[in-house]
This record gives sequence, C-alpha cells and structure tokens, in this order.
Amino acid sequence: MTDAGITLVVLAATVVMFVWNRFPVELVAIGSALALYATGVLDLTQSLAGFGDAAVILIAALFVVSEALDATGVTAYAGQRLVAAAGTRPRLLMALTMLLSAVLTALIGLNGAVAALLPMAVAVAVRMGFPPSRLLMPLAFAGSAGGLLLLIGSPVNIVISEAAQDAGVGPFALFEFALVGLPVVAGTVLLVLFFGPRLVPERHSEHLPPDLSRHAGTLVRHYGLDDVAHLRVRDGSRAVGRGRGRWDLSAYPGVKLITTTDGATGRPTSEGNLVAGDRLTLVGDIAMTERFAHDHDLVVENVRSSAQVEQSLLGRDLGAAEVVIPPRSRFVGEIAAPGQAFLGGDLVVLSVERQGIDQGAGEIRLAVGDVLLVEGRWAALEAGERDHNLLVVDSPASVRRQAVALGPGSLAASVVLVVMVVLLATRVVPPVVATLLAAGADPGDAGAVHPAGLPQRLVEHRSPGGGHDAHGHGDAGVGSRGARRRADRWARR
Repeated sequence: MTDAGITLVVLAATVVMFVWNRFPVELVAIGSALALYATGVLDLTQSLAGFGDAAVILIAALFVVSEALDATGVTAYAGQRLVAAAGTRPRLLMALTMLLSAVLTALIGLNGAVAALLPMAVAVAVRMGFPPSRLLMPLAFAGSAGGLLLLIGSPVNIVISEAAQDAGVGPFALFEFALVGLPVVAGTVLLVLFFGPRLVPERHSEHLPPDLSRHAGTLVRHYGLDDVAHLRVRDGSRAVGRGRGRWDLSAYPGVKLITTTDGATGRPTSEGNLVAGDRLTLVGDIAMTERFAHDHDLVVENVRSSAQVEQSLLGRDLGAAEVVIPPRSRFVGEIAAPGQAFLGGDLVVLSVERQGIDQGAGEIRLAVGDVLLVEGRWAALEAGERDHNLLVVDSPASVRRQAVALGPGSLAASVVLVVMVVLLATRVVPPVVATLLAAGADPGDAGAVHPAGLPQRLVEHRSPGGGHDAHGHGDAGVGSRGARRRADRWARR
C-alpha cells in the first residue's frame, strides 16, 4: 500500500475512534501519529513535530490564561453581572451569555472560553431554575461563532494565517476575521433566541454541581450567625474581674461568645480577667445580647446584621469552610471551642456541631463526625483540604470561584489579558510569544500552600497553666501572632 493509502486508512480510523468516543481523544490523536510512524509514512521527528508547532503552543498558553481568569474570580464576576442584568428574563440571560461566550472565545479560544464559562453557566442555570442544557448548548454555539471574531479565536484561523504567510501573501491581521465573524455571531444569537426553545433539547441531570454562589448566606443561616454584637467593658462594670476565657451563657439562649479582645493590645485573648476597655464579641439573638449587656453593665458598641456578616464572611482574602473529623483522624480527642486557633494558628473556629447540634461557646473534645466551621485565608483553607485527617464539605477552591468575584489576582489577570490582546493587535511580537508571555504572568496560583507545609496539629489548646497545650507542646495556637490577626478580623465584624 502506498503512503497516501496508509494515511487515508489511519485518518479514517481516527475519525471512527473520535465518533465512537470510547477512548480519550488525546490517546486517539497521539495514536494516529504513532501509527504513521510505525508504518513508515513519517519518521520520528516528523511524527512528533506537531508538539512543537507554534499553533499548538499558542493554544496551550491560552488555556493557562483562561484558567487564570476563572481561578481569580473574573468569570464569577461576569456571571454575577449577567444575573443582575438579566433579572428573571431567560431570553435576555441567554443573549448576554452567548455574547460573553463569543467575546471570550475571540480572546482566548473556544476550548479555554468554554472551560472558563462552563461552571458559571451551570450555576446560573440552576439559580434561575431552568435546565442547564438550555444555556450550555447556546454557549457552545456562540463560542463557535465567536471564533471568527479575531485571529486568535480559533486554531483554524491561526493555521490559515500561517499558510497564507508561507504562500507569500502575508498573515491575516488580528481583526480581519471580524468582517465575517460579526454577522455570524449576530445571526447565531438571533437564531437561538427565536428557535432555541423548540430546537435546543431540555435535559435534566441527576448530578448537577452545587450552586455555591450564595454559600455565605447558607453558612450564616445554618450556624446562626444572624447578628454580631461588640460589647465594651466600661469602668465600674460588674464584668470587671471575671475570667476572659469561659462564660456560662445558659441563661441567654441563642447567644454565643466568639472572642474576647484585650482593650490594651487589641488582640483576642482568653487569659486573665476582664478589665475596663476589653471587648466581647457575641453572635446570636440581639434581644438576649442586649439583656446580657444590661445584666453585666456592658456598652453595646456595634451590631452587624446577618446581611452584613454574609457580605464579609467570604471575601477576597478570607473565607470560611466546614470540616468534618473522619474516622481514625489524628485529631480525635483534641480540644476545640469557638475563638480558638485551628490548623496550627492559620484559622479560627467559629462554631462546633455534633450530630447537627451546636455545642455553644464552651470547649469540647473532638469526636468522629464533629463538624467545625472555620475561617481564615483561602490558601490555609485549601491546605486543610489536602490533609487526609480532615474532610472538607465544600471545596474552598470551588466556593471561592463561585462566590467571590474579583478575588486575589483578578486585576493582574485582567491586565495580562488586555496586554496580550494589545500585543496581538499591534504585532510587536509574534502571536505565540504574546500568549506565552501572558501564560508566564498568570497570577492564578498565587498564594498556594504546598502539602509539605501543612501544620501537624489541628487545634492548639492552651492549658490553664500557661503556654503549653494539653499534650505538652509549646503554644502555637490562639496566642500566635497569625491567629490573633485572624481572630481579630472576625471580631471587627
């Protein structure tokens, strides 16, 4: 058989394998190249040349840029703006989603755009109460059309531009494809809006990913973080001289003490006795909190509603997560309580539940199945997720991507995208160099914590005697500088 015949056979087999979809597409693609090498049609250098092609490297770099936009919350921000603009109008939501898909595809390619927008589209569909298929297929249609808006919108555009340059007619300009792309995008959007309800299938999934865009509200309601009140100890208060560490709040149902702040240093503490100027931070029923303040002659300085707590619970730098103590965890038997350090001082415990019942403000020895609500930096929460001695209910990375718009690195990711487009438009450097520079400047993994740096203790517990915990180790818990800063952030709420 001639080389041409062998090539046609391999091509046909590759198409059949793609359609069959039994094996990963990567395996089929690499297998086709190896088949041409095994049959002698190509030598080894020729069969592997595609991995060094500029178009392949450019597309791979665009995937890095798209991941940065998703990881830093830029796509989450876009989803929130879409929902706010569309309101309860499904057609408007569909049109805006399709336009966003087309524009993003033109900038970073179809695969990268769909990968970045897919979680947002599913979450928006679930939130709006209609099948995700009604939004996902139009997103793909618009993305395919958007690939004709810019030179970098599709690998085919790049291949054709390179072929034109090799033929001596010169490459295409960045916006040259838009002459055809703009009418195609407009026509695609109009067709879907008018005929989509009849043509787009309505498919319901039994395994939809959770909508975590309102996760802060869920946590506030579940753990009763309805109101946060700051109470100041004044001169002559009946609370002066009482221990800072533990309070019996059984006479004030629905109220929990989160932190006690030293008035002199401004740091949370559980040691010593209360003095004038100290501040107590309570969470719970406002009427009971005011009664507690009256009974102990405390000044109510500030009260934050559940809506205000919800806005501050999940932010750019700080987040919250629920963790479960699994069987055979080395943390079984540790002492925990709201306001204490968690995970070596990187986090602060906000609440402890056992069998669905809140354990209040007192100390509790952890047991299998206990659930703790903790707060701290996102990197620390993600580090805890990698510890096999803990089970995190909802992935902090997923929560941050859905619930936190424009998180850390979002400005840098946006600037990188703009600079990349400018470089591509002005042709200061070749397209592959522009995308590689953008991928190299990706801020999406900033602040990552590596597994080797995980602390060895879950909760540091100060014994009544001073600076050692219940196991005889030195105090690295609530008394640590990092833990004080994190607990004070909560107290300021």
